[in-house]
Amino acid sequence: MDWLGAFAVDREKLSVSTIKTALNIKRTSDWVLGIFPQGTREMSGKITTVAKGTFALAKASKCGILPIGIVGTDKKTFIPFKGKIIVKIGKLIPYSDNIDEMASKWIEAVQELTGFEYISE
Repeated sequence: MDWLGAFAVDREKLSVSTIKTALNIKRTSDWVLGIFPQGTREMSGKITTVAKGTFALAKASKCGILPIGIVGTDKKTFIPFKGKIIVKIGKLIPYSDNIDEMASKWIEAVQELTGFEYISE
């Protein structure tokens, strides 16, 4: 993942170093920053965890969010690259100062893209 530009983040809280790294990527490159707000694959077919740091980072960088739904990663195979994974790309969620609103729109979009149900904690 390093050669793709991945960098470590604290899953528990949005750190200053993460914000600086993301802003540096935006300022100095043509790269797109991909973030997984759930932090992991959902094996249950439900959305149970959504890190608000994702949306705080979007606010700090004044960027919209492109929701992407990935389905089929729950099926394990012993042969690499065998199986069917479906990736669906949603509509851009425009930048907003309201991170709760952006999070809500993301959850709604990913539910529509994946068919997963959101279960709030």
